[in-house]
This record gives sequence, C-alpha cells and structure tokens, in this order.
Amino acid sequence: MSTHTNGSPPGFRATWAEVDLDRIASNFAALRALAGREAVVFPVVKANAYGHGALPVARRLTTEGAVGLCVATPEEGLELRRGGIPIPILCLGAVEPLQITAAARSQITLTLYSPHQVRLFEEAGRASGVPVRFHLKIETGMNRLGVLPEELGPLLDELRGCRSSLLSGVYSNLASADRPGEASNAEQGARLTEAAAAVRAAGHDPRPMHLANSAGLLYHPALRFDAVRPGLLLYGIRPGSGDSGPGFAPALTLKTTVLRVKSVPAGAPVGYSAAWRAPRESRLATLAIGYDDGIPRAAGGKAEVLVGGRRAPLVGNVSMDLCVCDITDCGDVAPGAEAVIIGSQGQETIGAAELAERAGTIPWEILCGIGRRVPRVHVAGGATVSIASALPAVKDVAPVPEKEPPKRRNYNHDATPEAAAPKPADEQPEPHPEPREA
Repeated sequence: MSTHTNGSPPGFRATWAEVDLDRIASNFAALRALAGREAVVFPVVKANAYGHGALPVARRLTTEGAVGLCVATPEEGLELRRGGIPIPILCLGAVEPLQITAAARSQITLTLYSPHQVRLFEEAGRASGVPVRFHLKIETGMNRLGVLPEELGPLLDELRGCRSSLLSGVYSNLASADRPGEASNAEQGARLTEAAAAVRAAGHDPRPMHLANSAGLLYHPALRFDAVRPGLLLYGIRPGSGDSGPGFAPALTLKTTVLRVKSVPAGAPVGYSAAWRAPRESRLATLAIGYDDGIPRAAGGKAEVLVGGRRAPLVGNVSMDLCVCDITDCGDVAPGAEAVIIGSQGQETIGAAELAERAGTIPWEILCGIGRRVPRVHVAGGATVSIASALPAVKDVAPVPEKEPPKRRNYNHDATPEAAAPKPADEQPEPHPEPREA
C-alpha cells in the first residue's frame, strides 16, 4: 500500500485517495515480464483508470514505454488525447455514429462488433478523408458485443470493397478467465484463432490478436497471443485473490478523517433505521466518508476500517456522506485522526479485495466506486506530483465581486425627462423610522 501520509489536500474535504505512480510503473514492468517477448501489453485505463485517475496514470505509462492503451468509450480516448497522450488508443466499447469521424481524427482505434458498423465506418472515413481504423471483435462466448461466426464471412466480403475503414486487429473477451480450470477458456481461444484464420484468408492481417485480461495473463499462458489487456493487475490487485503475488503491489490508498468522537451507552442506536445498537458502552467515531465516496452501503456492519493502527468495525448503515465505526478498542482517538478505508496503517492492512468481499461485491466495483468528489493525490518518489479532482478546491474559488445596486427604472412612459429626474436631497421624503421592540 502507498505510504504517503501528507494528509488531505488543502481546500478539499478530508477524504482523499492517494495513488502511487511508482507502484503503477512497477506493476507495469511486472506485467511486461510476465507477458514475455511474444505479447505486447496494452494497459487498460478505462473508467478513470479504475478510479486511479486516467490522465496521470496514462502519462506515467507512456513514460514507462507503453505502446498502446485501452479505454471503453471515445470520450475517454479524447480525454487522453487532449491531455497529450500520443501513443495508440483502442476503444473497447461502443461508438455512436456521430462520434466516428471525431474519433478517427483523434487517431482513436475503434471496435467493430456488429456487421452494420462496416457501412458506418466506411462512410465516415470517406466523407472526412480520414481512414477509420478498427479492431474486429469476435463473439466467442461472452454474448455481449461481437461478430457472430455466421456473420463473419459476409462481413469480410463487404470489407473487400472498403478503402476508408481499415481492419487493424482482432480480439475477444474471456468470460471466465479467473477460473483456471474452466474449459470454456480454451474453447474461446480456439474460436478466436479460427476467426483470425478466416480474416487472414480474406486478405487481411489479423494482428494484433488479443484475448487475455489480467486473469488470462496470469492463468492461461496459451491465450496471450500477440497482445494482452491487463487492467486490475496493473493497479496491483490479483483477480480472484486478495494476494497480489510477487512483483505486484496495490497502488491506491483511500483515507478519510475522524469528524466526531463520542461515548454512547449500551443500546444506543446508530445511523438510519437504527440498524445497529451498541452491545455495551462504546466509543464511536464518525468518519467523513460515505457510499458516494467509495464505501458500499452493504459494508455497514460487515467491513472494518483502520484507526490508530487497529481495526475498527463499521457500525450502522453507511450514509451517502458519512459512516460510523466502533473505536472502543482503538485506544485514544481524537477528531482529526486519520482513518484508512483501503490501505495500511501500523501493522494492519485492508485491501480492496477484502472490502469487496465484506460488501458482497468485486474489487473492480470498489475501485470504480470511489466518487468524483474524492480528490486523487498522485505521488511519485514520495512526493505529491499532482492532485486530480472533478470539483474545485474551496480555497481556489474566487470571491464573487459585489455588484452595484441596480438603478431604479422609471416605467412611466409618458413622463418627461425632467419629471423622471431624482428629487434634490432637501426634497426627499423622510425615511421610515427603524422598527422598535414593543
């Protein structure tokens, strides 16, 4: 876990996420070593880099030698381009017809997952004079997006006449990569290999062919093909296990602050619906974080946080902006103390995988659920290098200048200019007396 402890960034609510860019770089190096020389690594930075901050992460990956990045939407790709990211970007998700030309001009490679898109891509490329590059997505068993086996032949025939849409790769998605013994993984690989052979036979180069995500890279070496698309492992979390394994370490720590400490008697209720009552006289701490910030509501009464280097159970229902933990066994805790939701404190560690398990979800959802009002503090070399926030720091908000009171307007259109002029001071009526108390 990140060990940066400079506290919350000035001007923001005292709930923040620290992202260690050195950990991102180290994890990326481990991914490349795992992929070997045969497969290139296309890191996945969709969904705001899994909550870590897409642009700072993408910049560091570019510096570290990444040859391409994956996003989910054209908007995410355009954000990276506007942020100065020059390397290839592959959009893995859907694209609207009106987005095709703009994406092509920004050199964002799109995904063709349905036969009807061939005409859309070709027309957009011809009209703009900018070829539309795309990777062909094959349906191999996920049953979401992808060209069906029976659609592939006619689609390839149609592509023969296209000059403004260029096939630049072939791929699919593993449905059960985190289950090493699942037979469907090999079956999906065989279907993709068969489709790539058909693409090659039709006169197209199917490379790069890619299928493996983080779990595919870890557990299915035969499915690495020309490229791999790791996401979760890039951020230091091993899919299917809370242990990241050798060479990988979590890059994100989620922290907040104790707002209030109080003692309550046995039987005292906490939170909405009084879902928890103190079984004994207890000391409670109210934290400046809720389910809009990254703690699932389902974690109430099940998960723990770290306060004073010790585990403190969450009690009561988690609210949108606040939650409460029981610090009876945490020693001397005062308002302003730091609480760790994801990360390490003292000898204790709570990972995203543990929080996900307690809340009945997956670590992907935990990371992506860290809300927009939580600033991301990016650190490298032990120092803060940037603060990314969708909201402004309150200290940076310029005061609204005082406006002169509006002048009274004369709405008597029949009055002469002289009649509309203000009366001299000595002719002004007496002001109303100030009201007095009875």
